[in-house]
Amino acid sequence: MEEWKKLIQESFDLGARRCQFIGGEPFVYHDGPRRVIDLAEHAKNVGYEFVEIFTNATLITPADLVKIKELGLHIAVSLYSADPQVHDSITHLPRSQERTTTVLKRLKEAGIPTRVESVLMEQNQQTVPQTMIFIEEIGFEPHSPDVLRPKGRGDNSQIQPDDEYLVKYGLMLGPNFSAPKEVFERYHGSHSCLAGKITITDRGNVLPCIFSRDQITGNVTESGSLKAVIEGEKLADVWKTTKDNVLVCQDCEYRYVCFDCRPLSQGTNNGNGKYKTAPYPRCTYNPYEGEWSVGVWKLDENGQSYYDETLKSIIEKVRAEGSAGNQAKGH
Repeated sequence: MEEWKKLIQESFDLGARRCQFIGGEPFVYHDGPRRVIDLAEHAKNVGYEFVEIFTNATLITPADLVKIKELGLHIAVSLYSADPQVHDSITHLPRSQERTTTVLKRLKEAGIPTRVESVLMEQNQQTVPQTMIFIEEIGFEPHSPDVLRPKGRGDNSQIQPDDEYLVKYGLMLGPNFSAPKEVFERYHGSHSCLAGKITITDRGNVLPCIFSRDQITGNVTESGSLKAVIEGEKLADVWKTTKDNVLVCQDCEYRYVCFDCRPLSQGTNNGNGKYKTAPYPRCTYNPYEGEWSVGVWKLDENGQSYYDETLKSIIEKVRAEGSAGNQAKGH
């Protein structure tokens, strides 16, 4: 607990103003009687402007709700399906959907800022529409599901969603982004997602992203301070990575206004991609032909990029259906 509190303070002193506690399940954490809420309270006392706990909500007690409300914390909750059997098959915890839903309703009643997120995978792909309706019915804003990234446990082809669902909920089928001046300037000189962010693991490793566990930029116990890691070359190199470094994207006129995900790009193509240069696999634009929605960019076994049109018929079907979910999340 004292080590975490020290890192929270040091992060704030270095300029961090937003903090998220994640897991595994953060409400499992304890040091004697002290828990994740005590760490969140420390972050608020230090001066963080935004503090969020990402949880499955099954372990949040009525007393926790009172404390969360008092501290002004934000909560993010994973809900995999409106169907209890589907949800529980993913969590491997009987009645977990019922318990999560019960707490979600209590969070709503308490007026605690809460977002509900869902990860799309093979097990829950057919229940996405009813899950979005269900989330809205219990009082929260439904978001397009986040397609499972092929990283960690997600690197299992048997749980990846079918191509139709990948296209419908995961691919960017058109230029659905804007270009305000501040975004253009930021993306021109730093990474669109990673710049200014770090993840600190329970072993003290500092990562650029929770999905980038193989990209260790330092360790706070070995270096003696977080400052030493932040000022190191490895992290600076990641933060300054732009789409000028990315295959295909470097030739695209949209590269300074378009979103990017390095761990997703690296994790695709059976490990053939490199972290800084692998093409973004959710984009259907071909900058060399100036056309959208024909295929996606992949890498061959030699690490060379090519435009794969295998999904063309499915893309055309989804576009013809005019699906409301046919744009990549958050772009």
